[in-house]
Amino acid sequence: DVSLDERIRNVPVSRAFMSEYYGGNTQDTCPKIKRSRVAIHGLKDFMYLNLELNPYAPKSPGDPGFFFALESISG
Repeated sequence: DVSLDERIRNVPVSRAFMSEYYGGNTQDTCPKIKRSRVAIHGLKDFMYLNLELNPYAPKSPGDPGFFFALESISG
């Protein structure tokens, strides 16, 4: 359970904002954050799931969910 004031918890932010503030690519599902940025804010584990492409992703902070990734098998 994530205990946050709903006024904070339900504020949407763009990937552009997250990239500008925390670092990382705006398009990757799991962007790599530069060490220099991690040294500033201490956060490096971000995952951006789109419910249209990942319908079993968590819908609210703290909710359970699944992430399925398709990997190619090369011979």
